[in-house]
Amino acid sequence: MSLLQIYAIQKLWRTQVVDRLGGTDGTALATNATDGFLYVPSMAGSPTGVPVTKDGLLPIVIDSTNNRLLFYSSGAWRAVGLP
Repeated sequence: MSLLQIYAIQKLWRTQVVDRLGGTDGTALATNATDGFLYVPSMAGSPTGVPVTKDGLLPIVIDSTNNRLLFYSSGAWRAVGLP
């Protein structure tokens, strides 16, 4: 995973989850946790649409057919972990 991909996911987490919850106490989820996970939209197959632009944010989605996490950047859907 590239640093840009990690940054995009961290920024999404910060702006969409942590900031809206009023911050966090800094603790990690336990390995046997049943709640507190980030939920990401999913679809059956690779995305083909061009998402609406939101300044400072990148859209992400899970392709549940091919088991891939994708984000949209620089005009294309890109799989995390692939160039």
